[in-house]
Amino acid sequence: MTSAPDAEARLAGLGIAVVLLDHQGTIAGLNPAAEELLGRSEARLLGTPLAAHAVISDDTLIEHLRLANGPLSARGVGVIVAGMTRLCDVTVADLDDGWRVLTLMPVSDMAPPVSDTPSTMPSILAHEVKNPLAAIRGAAQLLARAVPGEQSELTSLITREVDRIAELLDRMQRLGTRQRADIAPFNLHAAIRNALAAIRVGDVAQGVQFRERFDPSLPDVAGNRAALEQVLINLIANACEAAAHEPAPEVVIRTGISAGAAFSHSQPDGMRRLPVEVTIADNGPGFPDDLAERIFEPFVTDKPQGQGLGLPLARKLVQDMGGHLTCQRDTARGLTLFRILLPMET
Repeated sequence: MTSAPDAEARLAGLGIAVVLLDHQGTIAGLNPAAEELLGRSEARLLGTPLAAHAVISDDTLIEHLRLANGPLSARGVGVIVAGMTRLCDVTVADLDDGWRVLTLMPVSDMAPPVSDTPSTMPSILAHEVKNPLAAIRGAAQLLARAVPGEQSELTSLITREVDRIAELLDRMQRLGTRQRADIAPFNLHAAIRNALAAIRVGDVAQGVQFRERFDPSLPDVAGNRAALEQVLINLIANACEAAAHEPAPEVVIRTGISAGAAFSHSQPDGMRRLPVEVTIADNGPGFPDDLAERIFEPFVTDKPQGQGLGLPLARKLVQDMGGHLTCQRDTARGLTLFRILLPMET
């Protein structure tokens, strides 16, 4: 007979953000959904005031949290996190000695006021970049007519990558509107192999041993293929750079069904199971201790010439298609693992 999952496992599997507050409003515990909503890791949130990370716009609810006056439920409350207002259904339940359990279920996002955000900048940037991209694509098409057949794959690669960048620019233009990605079924392994093909023609892959550990029985996933390929290229390139100085640099890409209970993710259309897993592992040294908990924050990087935008964008692209992206260090095996969870096509 199988045993029932323990309380911690049940809490971790919830797509609703759950936060345990002590009598002073300090965060004493939370689940992964709360980490994602608040945009910080558990290590950075524990022991800090909830008000330092989330501003609740409802004065009645704020007063109720302060006084611990019994259970309360409120719908469509504005919660400001990192300058973005999210409408959430909120419940508060009292425990002993003034402790409380707070749950937050996002129901929608609201773009920040125009005065707070230079909303025209992504459109201007996209326009300026798309013009030379069109010229590069046209030149690649002309070149394809002149080169021998065996070299035509390189010109095809240029065309595919230009199209991928153009799609990424389109997504940048839509960032301010918080639109969801177009979702369609696709073959996960084909997307991974496209990303690997793009990586292998660059200098970053030199000397790196790639290993594919694919589950051939996986069904199609539901997501945005172009966005996922962008994420995979980013993560695999990072893995190559991280392992580059090892005696035998290695990057392993593994797919399969997630072990244990599938992670549930909160979506506007309800809870979704994320059973399909992609893991990208490298045998590099990992992130410095002072950055390990902050790698998904904008402008956080350990690269001398890095901008710190790749991983935050990767996480957002995965979230926009209803998935989940995490990173962990396996110190026993000396591996850094990035894990993508995706919904299965139904």
